[in-house]
Amino acid sequence: MIKINSVSKKFRMNKTSGSFLNFLSDFKFKKENFLALKNINFELKEGEILGVIGKNGSGKSTLLKIMSGILKPTLGDVHIDGQVVYVSGFYHGMNKNLSMRDNIYIIGTLNNLSKEEINQSIKEIIDFSEIQDFLDVPLYQFSSGMITRLALTTNLFTLPKSPEILILDEALGGGLDDHFRDKALNKINEYIKSAKITIIASHNLNYLLNQCSKILWIDNGEAKDIGEPKKIIQSYSEFLK
Repeated sequence: MIKINSVSKKFRMNKTSGSFLNFLSDFKFKKENFLALKNINFELKEGEILGVIGKNGSGKSTLLKIMSGILKPTLGDVHIDGQVVYVSGFYHGMNKNLSMRDNIYIIGTLNNLSKEEINQSIKEIIDFSEIQDFLDVPLYQFSSGMITRLALTTNLFTLPKSPEILILDEALGGGLDDHFRDKALNKINEYIKSAKITIIASHNLNYLLNQCSKILWIDNGEAKDIGEPKKIIQSYSEFLK
């Protein structure tokens, strides 16, 4: 069971006042509040799969990070009954000055695996990523697509086999070719089938339509609508035109 009750999230931002190019003495910072989420409410029961949609910057990742415990809400309550597993297509925790091998151990450690457990998974990770020729090459020499492959693969193979609450935050990031995307989707679908509750933030509307039992549409930090996938996705698609 998941209950999100009146959740809001405020960030402090530094904004510049004056022009740096005109003169350094005119270049000042002022702090402003930014309300990334505004009074979000919903419940999920065992067996449900929630898709979260919205334009970039709408608040999707902020909500998922609050649900995973990475961020705390400014206001409201989050009740989650079960262990949360968070998978992101972003490069959290990775160090571009270190090799692919080193970063596998970093991500595995962040996912609470011991060195011995990572040792048992590393061959699967290397083979699945299909970039084994770069195992000891520093990441700054990788393309963005290769880094996405590494981050996603390492996360997928260092997760609990049967997660209770699975949170997928843009897990299939940009830069992936169709072959690897399809292979990764099959692996992700294995985790979804074994999870009790799944939350997926994605721009892949067709995937969400076929996978989810309900959709939450977030716009400018507010829940614009939540409900039956076909209805919400159709409204959202018309909104984007």
